[in-house]
Amino acid sequence: MKRRIPQSIVMRALAVMIISVSVVVVSTFMLSLSEQGLNSNFMNILFEVTSAFGTVGLSMGLTPDLSTFGKLVIILTMFIGRLGPLTLAFALSQRNNQDKFRYPEEKVLIG
Repeated sequence: MKRRIPQSIVMRALAVMIISVSVVVVSTFMLSLSEQGLNSNFMNILFEVTSAFGTVGLSMGLTPDLSTFGKLVIILTMFIGRLGPLTLAFALSQRNNQDKFRYPEEKVLIG
């Protein structure tokens, strides 16, 4: 339709994706380390974390058997997923003060 997406929107989408993937990877890694005696495979842990981040309510039955630390990781992941990675990124980022106005451009004859 002969339109383009502004660079700021593309960067915001990239930031949301990177933050979301980072939260899921870190949470999965933390649960994998803390729940070694649970006899659960990596895919079950990844499913639990992804489901918690997406706040969809699905479970493989792993959450009730988690340790206290594991439950806290799931709770924090659910909170971050509900709050939204973009909101979290805005809260943590610094605001740069851009000028509220711009001067109009002028074409000047040269030569």
